[in-house]
This record gives sequence, C-alpha cells and structure tokens, in this order.
Amino acid sequence: MPHPASAGQSPDTASSSIKVMEKAPPVRRSLIAALALASGAIVLIGSEIWLVAMLLYWATVDFIGHGMVIQVVFGALILVPALWATWKLVEMAIAAERYPDPKPEADALDA
Repeated sequence: MPHPASAGQSPDTASSSIKVMEKAPPVRRSLIAALALASGAIVLIGSEIWLVAMLLYWATVDFIGHGMVIQVVFGALILVPALWATWKLVEMAIAAERYPDPKPEADALDA
C-alpha cells in the first residue's frame, strides 16, 4: 500500500511543505514606556512590602519594649531587606515590561 505522501512527491518535497515556525526577534520597549506600564505593579506590590515591614517593626518593638537604641537598630535591620525587596521589585517589573514573552496562543493560531 503506497504512502499518501509518496504519490507524485518525493519525501524531500513532502517534508519541505511543512511550515517552519521561526521565532520573532524579542520586542524591546523603551525604559520610560516600561516604567509607565510597570508602575501599577510597583505601587501595589511595593505598598505590600512596606506594610509588612512596618507591621513587623511595630509588633516586634511593641512586644520587646526596649529603649530607643534597640528600636533604631531593629528598624535598620528591617529597613535594609525592605529596601532591597523594593529595588528587586522595580528591576523585575521593568524587565518584564521591557522584554515581554511572546504570547503562546499566537503560535497556535499561526500554524
């Protein structure tokens, strides 16, 4: 029984009719546009970071109840990770908006 692809076509011709999907070059937005698009996520997630940091400071200082020096030292211990987390949030949000991934459903529709 002959194979349907072999009827009038060589195997090389049959395989060349398959559409090859090439990846498009990555989209790159400007820094200002990426910052404008990411500002909502930065504000929402950043406010959660700082709310947790302030509540942790307030609850711990109220529980410990030591003098001003201990409160300042503990505040600095909480301030450093909160600043780092905010900086990483801004970096990641801008990077996500500047270099977005291609939509996977677009590949399925093109086939």
